Amino acid sequence: MPALMEVRSPFDGAVAGTVPMDSSASVDRKLSASVAAFARWRETSLTDRRRIVEEGLSRFLDESTQIAREITLQMGKPLVQANQEVETFLDIAHWALEALAPEILPEGEGLHRRIEHVPVGVVLDIAAWNYPLLVPVNEASLMQDETFGPIVPVAVVDDDDQALGLMQDTRFGLTASVWTTDRGRAEHFAARLDAGTIFQNRCDFADPGLPWSGSGESGVGSTLSRHGFLALTRRRSIHFG
Repeated sequence: MPALMEVRSPFDGAVAGTVPMDSSASVDRKLSASVAAFARWRETSLTDRRRIVEEGLSRFLDESTQIAREITLQMGKPLVQANQEVETFLDIAHWALEALAPEILPEGEGLHRRIEHVPVGVVLDIAAWNYPLLVPVNEASLMQDETFGPIVPVAVVDDDDQALGLMQDTRFGLTASVWTTDRGRAEHFAARLDAGTIFQNRCDFADPGLPWSGSGESGVGSTLSRHGFLALTRRRSIHFG
């Protein structure tokens, strides 16, 4: 009988559920089954893959209310944010359906050319756990570290150059937010900031159509949009004459 792990809500500490813990043997079995499934999946046409994924998304949508509730219980975030997370997941999945379609190049004389996106194989995803309610920080690191919680650090600056200097004084670079009604001023900041996403008059909004990437120690590669799926495939060129 596998050992059980309690999942507790960070909101009130209540037990949200229990899940069996994997052993080395059970992990090996799951990986072997995944590799065998991929061998069959790679032989499946893109049309059939799309149909299968859409069926899965339909079932996910049918259970979306319960899934959002589970997110709230396990992460402690408000239900409205959990519902938004579910909606974003569905948007991302539909972008994937389009992103993996082959790219057809203009026909040459007697030539057919296309670029296919071939799956690389089984991918292990260690998902991030975000938005804890309390983050232990101190004043020295508050302006430079990534904080997840109800904290808004504020610093007074003399001009834009000083603001840019302070914004760049960090080893992280997931997002940056510029608050101004002047688009040119926002572009000035965006051209000089090292961050994955530069916002104007908004923040922390993951748009499924735009890649979510980082700079510095804020991550490697991208997720979201068609670009987020490129790391999961390799390019294969078809050049027929």
